[in-house]
Amino acid sequence: PKVQQATLIGDSVADAIVQTSTAVAEVKREVNLSLQVAPCRRVEGDSCPYNGVRPPNVIDLVQSLGSAVGSNVIVAVGYNDHEDTYAQNIEDALSALDAAGVKRVFWLTLRAARHPYVTMNAVIEAAAAKHPELTVVDWNVYSRSHPDWFQSDGIHLSGAGALAMAKLIHTSLESAGIAAPDRKSTRLTPVTSRSRM
Repeated sequence: PKVQQATLIGDSVADAIVQTSTAVAEVKREVNLSLQVAPCRRVEGDSCPYNGVRPPNVIDLVQSLGSAVGSNVIVAVGYNDHEDTYAQNIEDALSALDAAGVKRVFWLTLRAARHPYVTMNAVIEAAAAKHPELTVVDWNVYSRSHPDWFQSDGIHLSGAGALAMAKLIHTSLESAGIAAPDRKSTRLTPVTSRSRM
C-alpha cells in the first residue's frame, strides 16, 4: 500500500516531539509526515509572539499550504487559544481544512491541567459528534496517570511525554488505516487465540 501523507500542526506542546528524535521516528513510521509545529500557535486569531515572531495560526497555515497539507491532518493546538471562542475556532479550522482538500482530521484533547481545558475538551468532543471527518485523539485521558510525561507546568512534555504523544498519534493513524500497523504489534494476533495472562 502507498504510504499516506499526514501533516501534524502543533504548538509548543507538540514541539517536544520535534525536539525528541525517538518521538519523530515513532510518529513518522509508515507515514509521509510533515511537521508544522511552532510555539505560541493558535487555532485562529493572532498567535502569541515567541522570540519576537508570531507563527501563523492553524487556519492561515492551512490556507498557505493549500493542497500540500495532504488529506490527513493532526491538530495539537489549543493551549494558547481562548475558551470562549474555541468552538467557533474549531468550526472555522475544519472549514479551512475541508477547503484545502483534507479528508481526515485528528484533534488532540488538551491535558486538563487548567480548568478552561476541561471545557475546551468538551468542545472538541462536540465538534467530532457533528463532523464525521473529525476524530478525537484523547491525549488528556491517555496521559492522565503519567505526571512523569510532563514538565513542572503539567502541560509541556518531557522526552518520555513526547514519545508517548507520538505513539498515541501513530496509533490513531493506524486505527484509521492511514499508517500501516507495526509488524511486531500484538494487535495482529487473532482474537480466537487464548492469551496467557
